[in-house]
Amino acid sequence: MGNADEAQQAQLVSGTRRYLHQAWVVFADQFAGQLFTPSNAPNALGIMAAAVSRWDDAREVLGNLAPGFAQSLERVDADPVVAPVFARHWPQWKVS
Repeated sequence: MGNADEAQQAQLVSGTRRYLHQAWVVFADQFAGQLFTPSNAPNALGIMAAAVSRWDDAREVLGNLAPGFAQSLERVDADPVVAPVFARHWPQWKVS
């Protein structure tokens, strides 16, 4: 934001973060039942959602505003095929 002061920049970041978190709630409402295959294995959408939701505190927000969806993401995290891949690429992530 060019020559905006720190307060304006902080306000922009805060507003953008709120908008992002609200988008996660909309995503959760729309796709909650679509993160797993019929055989209960995480699908591509579930794996991508589990990875991307780790960014910018989205997982914590989902835990408060869409707890069922957050639990589904935890199931993806703990999947025996997915968990080692996440651990290898993002060792700082804790499996729920």
